[in-house]
Amino acid sequence: MGNNQIDLNNDAINLEQYEVDKYLLEDDIELTDSEVAEHWRIPWKPIEDEDSTDVAIKNYWNEKQRYLARMRKSKKRLLGGVFHTFSDGCSFLVDRNAGEIYRYNNNKYFYEIREGSIYLIEYNSNNVRLVYGDGEFSTSETYWLRNNKKEVSKNNCRGFHLPKGNIRQNNIYLKDHQIMAVLFWGQKIIENAIDGKDYDINHRNLDNDDNRPENLELVTKKENRQHATLMRKIRAEKYNNM
Repeated sequence: MGNNQIDLNNDAINLEQYEVDKYLLEDDIELTDSEVAEHWRIPWKPIEDEDSTDVAIKNYWNEKQRYLARMRKSKKRLLGGVFHTFSDGCSFLVDRNAGEIYRYNNNKYFYEIREGSIYLIEYNSNNVRLVYGDGEFSTSETYWLRNNKKEVSKNNCRGFHLPKGNIRQNNIYLKDHQIMAVLFWGQKIIENAIDGKDYDINHRNLDNDDNRPENLELVTKKENRQHATLMRKIRAEKYNNM
């Protein structure tokens, strides 16, 4: 970076654009878990029991909270760090280690595990497709297993939309980090951070696409703002020292 000096005598230099480009480059700088732990005052709280499905559904919860609670109750470990869960016509394969969430229509397909791989089978045709093998997921844009590429928030968080209809009174937007946090921390996430006013699910390394449990934490709104300010400073320093 030391050779990338601004030539103020060059009329072609657009300083405003330079600042924008510099910000975008800083935004691409990755922070490791150890770097975050070194600078952020709140330590990451390990999951007590990854296989736990405990949750007490409350009558006053909204549709989104109840949907996520049913996902927690339905969680089942399939292979290593791969879990399965479902709720209201949609099933999910969750890669806990990579922080990735995939979904399929369980009215159309069901899964089977064969020799360490996961297959989807179509009910009507009995067609079979490998969706997980050798540690890799295989997805489709429209059918079979799909990943959540759509951004469903102003913060560019990935997730998917459940439209209102016969079984839902309202549109529900589920973000991947909300799903991951509920699956592994359960009740306290649903009570405090699902469309709540006082708490957030924070991405510790500022990467909203990194939904590994190790990168998620429950914080107050104020703590979230403080964290963002601090980590952006750390990231800028890391960029400037390259």
